[in-house]
Amino acid sequence: MSAYTVLAVFEYSTEAHLIKSKLDSENIRTLLTDENTEYHSVISYTVGGVKLKVHNEDLDKALKIYNEIRVYKTKENDESIHCPKCNSTRILTAPARRKNLFYMLFSFLEESKDICNDCKIIF
Repeated sequence: MSAYTVLAVFEYSTEAHLIKSKLDSENIRTLLTDENTEYHSVISYTVGGVKLKVHNEDLDKALKIYNEIRVYKTKENDESIHCPKCNSTRILTAPARRKNLFYMLFSFLEESKDICNDCKIIF
């Protein structure tokens, strides 16, 4: 079993480095993988982005910090989006489902959904 677990995946390494720096300042053991693939869009898409990994012993602490500092979705006017189940404002874009080959090839056509980071409901 790996001593590190993926905490988050980023499209760009700069985003990953910002979060990594914060976690490092809290004495959390981190590492980045696949950070050089972002310059090759096909490779980056294939490997799934830049991965921020955290040592398993530090995972709970890292997750708590990350959930406090990460950017959550808002409406166009910067108004908070509220979860319909628990009323949380910690809303993220839900991962794409990519049900078939068409949506794998043309993922930009798939309807975007949101997910509550607290109760995990997708809406």
